[in-house]
Amino acid sequence: MNPTPHHRPLTGRVILITRPQPGNDATAHRVRQLGGEALQMPVLTIHPPKNPEPLQRAMNNLDRFDGVVITSANGARALLAHPPCPMDAPTLYAVGKKSAAPLEQAGYKVMLPPHAADAEVLAKALINVPNSPRRLLILQAEIGRDNLIQHLTKAGRTVTRVVAYRAKPLETITPLVMQALEKGHLDAVLFFSSRSAESFITRLPDPAARLQQVTLAAISPLTARTLQRLGHPPQVIAQTPTEEALLSALIHHWHPQDKRP
Repeated sequence: MNPTPHHRPLTGRVILITRPQPGNDATAHRVRQLGGEALQMPVLTIHPPKNPEPLQRAMNNLDRFDGVVITSANGARALLAHPPCPMDAPTLYAVGKKSAAPLEQAGYKVMLPPHAADAEVLAKALINVPNSPRRLLILQAEIGRDNLIQHLTKAGRTVTRVVAYRAKPLETITPLVMQALEKGHLDAVLFFSSRSAESFITRLPDPAARLQQVTLAAISPLTARTLQRLGHPPQVIAQTPTEEALLSALIHHWHPQDKRP
């Protein structure tokens, strides 16, 4: 999506971005490029693990592993923040380009699946890659899903999970967002994870009434299922779990005749 002066499809739309920083700023910038008004409220803040010793111990013993798996940019930043992480470390694998970006910017080579992946796709890519790694270290959030570990373990891989960071939910919805909802000024909410969706919905007073006229957009079917479970099925689901795909899906929802990406 590269908007021209005459192609700003989010003009007149107010969009709430719930993803954590620093991704929140990046998405807000993109929304503004597309003509929209970005309302920013990260519903999760990222912190180091309560006990950093397991992560540091894993970094000190990387020779025990054939590969290190990164499932988010936060995991990549956590790895970089805990030296030693030698350039001849085990092969680094990431779920997608966004997850790999901090490592690549630091000079590391990262193996990626052929397209943005979920747990099952990433597991298959790891299993089918030449010289498939047998001993894997996975860096995850304190509260994370076990799908990837289950897929890899079932395929005979030895998996070590280490908490690399924790995501703390916001305590209350900010007054600015509440005001936008109460006045009917909010057009859409972007959800980039199940945890973000749950944190927002469970802290919003009377969500059924306040979200009645708001378009909910989920970055993946998993996030969509979380919203469905909470009683608020999204109107928009990205075809692939990327910011670009999410914004494209939202634009298509509002402008179904517009064939431009």
